[in-house]
Amino acid sequence: YQWGTYQRQVYESMKGDGTSPTDQLGALMAQAEKARANQESLPPGFRAHVGLVQLRLGQDGEARSMFEAEKVAFPEATTFMDF
Repeated sequence: YQWGTYQRQVYESMKGDGTSPTDQLGALMAQAEKARANQESLPPGFRAHVGLVQLRLGQDGEARSMFEAEKVAFPEATTFMDF
């Protein structure tokens, strides 16, 4: 998996470091692009976290798409994503 800064992004988001959701989303999307360019997989929970950030930004449709993508990539996450 291409972890990049994902773990740091989640930690910073949860502790409320003052980084705006827009900046968080930009960093996460840049990491996703880097992973795609290198043909690497995104880690478990990555898409779900992106979806949560999108919800904070009022991007409900995009968030739903990310939650569905998390379920496809990790079927074991289905119950949690449906919740």
